[in-house]
Amino acid sequence: MTTSARGLSRRGFLGVAAGVAASTAVSPMASAAADGDAGTFGLAGKGDVAGELFEQWRAAPGSHPLVPDVARAGYRLGSRPPASPVRARVTDFGARADGTTDCSAAFNEAVRSVGERGGGTVLVPPGVYLLASPV
Repeated sequence: MTTSARGLSRRGFLGVAAGVAASTAVSPMASAAADGDAGTFGLAGKGDVAGELFEQWRAAPGSHPLVPDVARAGYRLGSRPPASPVRARVTDFGARADGTTDCSAAFNEAVRSVGERGGGTVLVPPGVYLLASPV
């Protein structure tokens, strides 16, 4: 299970990570497989369960029952979402990131302003904002 650093793609890395996660989830099943109940879970004999899962996944990527194919998860089959221009910053409407000032009115005003201009993004700079009512 050796892979060079330059030959490992993001998809391959996620597959390995999912395989490791799945192998930790099936470790009780691995002991059942070692006891001779291997037909139930598709695992054969003693050994490295994570390595076996990875080899099974590599033989048929995207069709393994325990390792999901997440390569195209997310927005429109994995494509990058369009960038939306920042239309308003909550600090421009009076929000303070001090954790004690109620910023609900500023957040609501920023959202309303963006909506009136056809949509976009409301930027919330890092900090702690107190919201005493729904936004």
